[in-house]
Amino acid sequence: MLTFLVAGYTSLARARKPLIWTFALMAILVIPLGVSFARLVRQVQLESSLQRALLNKTITFQHLQLLGSNTNWLTNPPQVRLSLRAKEPLTPRQMQLLEEFIERQMGQPCTLIFEVGQVEEVRREEATNRP
Repeated sequence: MLTFLVAGYTSLARARKPLIWTFALMAILVIPLGVSFARLVRQVQLESSLQRALLNKTITFQHLQLLGSNTNWLTNPPQVRLSLRAKEPLTPRQMQLLEEFIERQMGQPCTLIFEVGQVEEVRREEATNRP
């Protein structure tokens, strides 16, 4: 419509009402989409800062390997499910300390759920007496 108006194919008086309707409908769509987009950006920022904080600022994660994460933002507080690989089991006290640390880092409470796969290193035995 704007192109036809600028090119001179129609007058402003004739295009005024359709343009108003177009901009009104577009505003109705843009506002909720903008709010949703801002919320998604905030969630992605929180997830990345959570992973950076866990991996770089905690002693517990120095002994773990993070395989993946998934956050459920529909629960209150959000549930963060982390898939990990560990040589030693995690204690409930470590979980509590990690949740408190994450709450301070993110500025909001969250529930951590760890899916831990235990890893055991197995190596071949070295022969002690070789002929």
